[in-house]
Amino acid sequence: MQAIQVRTTKLKNEGTTGHLSKTTQKEACRVFLWLVFIRICLLVQGNSTVLGQQPMSDPAQGAKLIKQYYVKGEYSKIPDLYHHAMSRPGADQQPDSLKVELWYFMALTQFEFGRYDSCAWYDQKIISLYTLPDKFTYKRLFGALNIMGMAEDRADNEQKALGYYQQGAGLARAFNDTTYETMALVNSATVYDKLGDYEKSQAIGLRALALSRPRKQWLNIIEGASMVGKAYSSKGNYKEELAYMKEAYDAALAYGAFTYILNQTYWLGESYLNLKEYSKAEDFLLKALQMYREKGQQDNLVNVYKGLSEAYTGLNDFRKAAEFMSKYALLKDTLRGNENARRIVEIEAKYQSAEKDKQLSAEKLRVIQRDQQIMAQRQQLLFILFVLLLVGIAWFLMYRNSRNKQQIALLKAKIEGEVTERQRLSRELHDGIASQLLSIRLGMETLERDAQKTGTTPSFSQIASQLEKATKELRNTAHNLMPELLVQKDWLAAIALLCQNTTDLTQVKTELQVLGEPSPLSKDIELSLYRIVQELVQNAVKHAKTTNLLVQVSDRDGLLALTVEDDGVGFETWQGFRPGSGLSNARKRVEELGGHMDIKSRPGNGATVYIEFKIRQWRKFRKQTSQKA
Repeated sequence: MQAIQVRTTKLKNEGTTGHLSKTTQKEACRVFLWLVFIRICLLVQGNSTVLGQQPMSDPAQGAKLIKQYYVKGEYSKIPDLYHHAMSRPGADQQPDSLKVELWYFMALTQFEFGRYDSCAWYDQKIISLYTLPDKFTYKRLFGALNIMGMAEDRADNEQKALGYYQQGAGLARAFNDTTYETMALVNSATVYDKLGDYEKSQAIGLRALALSRPRKQWLNIIEGASMVGKAYSSKGNYKEELAYMKEAYDAALAYGAFTYILNQTYWLGESYLNLKEYSKAEDFLLKALQMYREKGQQDNLVNVYKGLSEAYTGLNDFRKAAEFMSKYALLKDTLRGNENARRIVEIEAKYQSAEKDKQLSAEKLRVIQRDQQIMAQRQQLLFILFVLLLVGIAWFLMYRNSRNKQQIALLKAKIEGEVTERQRLSRELHDGIASQLLSIRLGMETLERDAQKTGTTPSFSQIASQLEKATKELRNTAHNLMPELLVQKDWLAAIALLCQNTTDLTQVKTELQVLGEPSPLSKDIELSLYRIVQELVQNAVKHAKTTNLLVQVSDRDGLLALTVEDDGVGFETWQGFRPGSGLSNARKRVEELGGHMDIKSRPGNGATVYIEFKIRQWRKFRKQTSQKA
């Protein structure tokens, strides 16, 4: 028996290893999926780097990037990007709308750099292309005319600037676009104000106001009212000037832009100063002073100091008047020196910019490529997320398919077990009880015939003995179907009785060993475990020619192990070995409970059957069983 226990311990370890092989396969599957995912990420990263090093695919992409850089104020990146886009194969065959988009932003960029000749060159390309615009293209033509006007104005070519503004206004009127027309009128009024032609500035400003007021175009109202107010100021009509400056100030407050509020606060103070309303002039000029200081702007601060000096002189506060006059003189000298220094710096900067542009071209191109690389990486990130989603869906489908197969196998095993049980019960009833009842009937008929012939009373002792045997066999059959101890106590008590009956009836010494504290189980699980042990014990008694039989039950750490070991004749378990019906039935019941069964045997060395269950799986098993029911 000690040798039997040693082999049992060994088989436990081997059975556990065999059971974990499925878990190992699942882990290997997960590792494989992760390796596939990492490989995809590396490939995507490599592709992203290559994409980031490639130039843009077409001018349309270049136009999109140029617009983004202009909105962000990154003007220095635009020229190289433009030339790179226009050098791509097929750039000449691009639609006119795309070319105009590129020229338009290049004109704006050159204007920001102060390169008005280059700005005019790009604008002229737009103007020559859109000589007869339609409702879809006139806005770009208007933009080109407006930029040309601003460029000529900055270059002190006022008459040319007026010509472009007037063309823009006429174009806007032709398409009933009052917004663009007002913009052109305001720009024209600004040029006339610069030229000192206040009559025309006033007339155009009034027309701009007439168009802007109904639509509450605050920016145009600010510019138009300011132009009209300055025109009245040049004529000495300060009351009218004040009215329009107030309108410009209110429009600036409604528009909400700090710069316009600041400027109109100053001009309203100047208007009150012209009317000799010194207290109100003081209030608005002090507000302007505070706002200029907050902004850190000094160009117009000198005029505020001068205006405050005049206001305090009018208020007879000569000390403050002298104080602000002193600040005015000091700041004016400082600004004059700063202006000279600024001009020198500008000349040097313009001289050096040409050389630096050549040196920075390569660096700018690298910056552009890096930005494109970032965009490509973002696209690849979306691709990675998509691949992850596909992997997740594939894993879920595989898991669901595996679970469905497992449920089908469990259901099939249960059905086969029930069929086998019914066949066994049918054989027991047919071969045992039915044959005995037939013998009793035949005996009764024989006794009846003998009694009729002889006229004697028949003896029923033999028939009574046969009835007693049939009753006992019927009781044993009922006990096998549902042992009474299994109902009253638990499955271990029923197995103990099974071992005792086997010892008493078959002369095979059958021993039960229980290791650990048994876990409470449901009756359906207990009945299945009892059937498994019963099948193995009966199979060993019937086929193994054994004299000793060990049944061992171990319940430790949620792991239930069953061992049935005999010292009979044994059998071969080579690869491809197919066990008999008894072992097959037991294996099906084990698989139905989600367990693992291992058979070890050699001729002349007996056989050992090791079975292992994880008790926590039976909650899921009971749920599946109830659903199938």
